[in-house]
Amino acid sequence: AYAQSCVGFSYEKGKGVTQDYAKAVEWYQKAAQQGDINAQNNLGTMYKDGNGVPQDYKQAFELFKKAAQKGEATAQYNLGIMYIKGQGVSQDYIEAKKYFIQAEQGFKQKCNSKDKSSCENLTEVKKIIERLDEIDKITEKIFQLN
Repeated sequence: AYAQSCVGFSYEKGKGVTQDYAKAVEWYQKAAQQGDINAQNNLGTMYKDGNGVPQDYKQAFELFKKAAQKGEATAQYNLGIMYIKGQGVSQDYIEAKKYFIQAEQGFKQKCNSKDKSSCENLTEVKKIIERLDEIDKITEKIFQLN
């Protein structure tokens, strides 16, 4: 499954082969069906963006959820974004925050292992969580006025 996911990534990014989103989707699907969390997340992104497949937020959400439940930090981040935007799911800032907190933990572990992109993602997630905390405070003040 890992090798299939790598082939999908190569086609998605055009690394060593001509970029071909449809072939990327084909390889990601093979790997995702075998439980590869990176393939599930990457295939979810293909559905979210409509690359190689018709855009389908619900399908993207389900794929992100599968990977997120297995601890994939990027998928947890992607679910948070979908909850904030209401893509494939009802908008829900509370659920979004839960997934961002999970992603924060995953990115923190990877960042401690010197994964540069995870360190960048960790910074971004912390900012999002801070903004969601600000929204919570504002909402609380509004309800206190009523």
